[in-house]
Amino acid sequence: MSENKIITSKPAWRWRYQRERPAVIRKSSHTGKLIFKTVIAFTVAALLAFGFHRILFAGIVAGIGLLIFICGLFFPKLYASFERVIGKFAFGVGQVLTWILLVPFYYLCFLPARIILLLSKRDPMKRAWDSSASTYWDKKQDIQVNNRMTKQY
Repeated sequence: MSENKIITSKPAWRWRYQRERPAVIRKSSHTGKLIFKTVIAFTVAALLAFGFHRILFAGIVAGIGLLIFICGLFFPKLYASFERVIGKFAFGVGQVLTWILLVPFYYLCFLPARIILLLSKRDPMKRAWDSSASTYWDKKQDIQVNNRMTKQY
């Protein structure tokens, strides 16, 4: 009797349990990324040299680009460690800039706006408690124009 039990909650496609093999396998081109980074480095170096006339900085940037290219082609372990260090540095810079820029922005913009709304006794979101209200639902406004959906753009 128990063998003929109908299972209603069994999924047709067990997508949660297919972690051993992804559906799409992407192969990234190591050499393509390396060439792209080198082209970017030399473009920035050219911009520094010819656009801003900063020859020393252009030489430093071009040297770093050449070092990255040579390490990527001939010393992949050194290149991988270099990428890890750069990734950690970039993460740290992102965290610092987030806390240095966004926190003061919040307190300089949103806090004064809230104080102004409180002092002017405005409540645009209608969050104030009204004990005499029977409901907090907004009434639907009747739209008299019947062809309002014909010109959507």
